[in-house]
Amino acid sequence: VVLNGVETANFVNQRGSGSGTSTSTADYIYTLDCFGANDAAFDLFAVGGSGNLAITAVTPGLVIPPGTGSAVSLSGLEAGTYVFRVTDLSPPLDPDGNLLDACTDIITVRVEQPEPYRVQIVSEATRVPTCPDDLALGGRLVFEISGGNPFAGPYTIELNNGVLSSSSAAGNRVEFDGIDVRNVAMREIFNLEIIDSFGCSSGVITSTTFTFPEVYEYEVNNFNVTDIDCVNDTSGQLTFDIAPSAANPTAPSISNINEGQLYIEAADGSSYVYYKVLDTPNVLVDNFRQAGDYIYEISINNSNTAACIVASGTFTIEETNNQQMRVGRPEVTLPGCGNSDSRIALTIENFIPPLRIEWYEFTSTTSTTT
Repeated sequence: VVLNGVETANFVNQRGSGSGTSTSTADYIYTLDCFGANDAAFDLFAVGGSGNLAITAVTPGLVIPPGTGSAVSLSGLEAGTYVFRVTDLSPPLDPDGNLLDACTDIITVRVEQPEPYRVQIVSEATRVPTCPDDLALGGRLVFEISGGNPFAGPYTIELNNGVLSSSSAAGNRVEFDGIDVRNVAMREIFNLEIIDSFGCSSGVITSTTFTFPEVYEYEVNNFNVTDIDCVNDTSGQLTFDIAPSAANPTAPSISNINEGQLYIEAADGSSYVYYKVLDTPNVLVDNFRQAGDYIYEISINNSNTAACIVASGTFTIEETNNQQMRVGRPEVTLPGCGNSDSRIALTIENFIPPLRIEWYEFTSTTSTTT
C-alpha cells in the first residue's frame, strides 16, 4: 500500500516520484501563509493492497477520527511535524491459510510557518522638520520589513492604531511622507501593525517607535518704526513683540533660557550691521542715526537647537523736521523818494517756530596809506 498527499501551492511533495517510504526529514511540506496561523489544510489518500485501508495519525495522536477509510481531509493544523500511517485491514493469507502481516506505509508532513515580521526605520530616508518653514513638507519615515512569507507583498503598515496608513509600491519598504508633526497624534509613533497581501498581520508592534521634536512657531506683533527727529534730536527706533503663535500657544516665551536673535543690516550695502541677542519678548532698538532702508531677520533657537527664522523683511527709517530752511534775497527800502523810514524784508521758508532773527550792524573802515 502507498500513502500519498494531494499537492497544492502550499502542500508540496518532497519525495518526488519515488516510493512512499518516509524520509528522515519530511515527505510533504505545508507552508502556512501567516506566522502563528493554525489553518493548514491538506488531503491524504491511500492506494494498493486489498482496498480495505485505514489512515491513522502516529504523532500527534487523534488527529484523524477512526473509520475515515483510505482518504482523509485535514484542516486547522498549526506548525509542527505530523506522521501518518496507512494500514491494510484485510491482509492476504499465506499458502497455509494464515494471515500475513498487514501492509503499511508511513509519511511525514511538516507544517512550516514563515518567520515573524520584523521592521526597522531606514534612518537615511528619515526627514525631521526642524523649523517652521519645514512644516509644509512634514516629516517622513520609511519602514523596512523583513520576515513573513517571501511572496506576501505588497505590505501595508498602520501607525498608532490606524491613525496613519501606507502601502509599499514595490519591495519591502513602506514610506510615510508629509506627516503632520503639528498634530500630537502623529508626532509620536508608538505602535505599528504590518498587514500583507495574504491578510496576515504582525500584530501590534511596540518595539519600533519614533518621536518627532515639536517645532515651535512664533509670530512678531506690534512691529513699529519711529523716524529720526531732527528737532528733538532723537534717533530712529524699532520696536516689536515676539509671542508663541496660535498653533502652539504653550511654546516657551522668549527669555534668557529660550533666546532669539535679531540681525539688521543696511539695504544699500553700507557697513551698518546690528546684532542683538533677544532674551525678552519685548524688543527695542534705538540707535538708528542714519535714515535709509534696512533689512532685518529674527530667529529663535528651536527645541532641537536649530536657529529658525520666524520673521524677516525690510523697514525704512526717515528723517522728520529736517527740511532745509531757505532765506530769500533781502528787499531793502532806503529813506527818500517819499519814504521816511528804511526797511529790510526777508522771506523765510521751512522754518520751525519759534523763529528768532538777530540783526547786526555792518560797518566798514577805509584807510589810506601814503
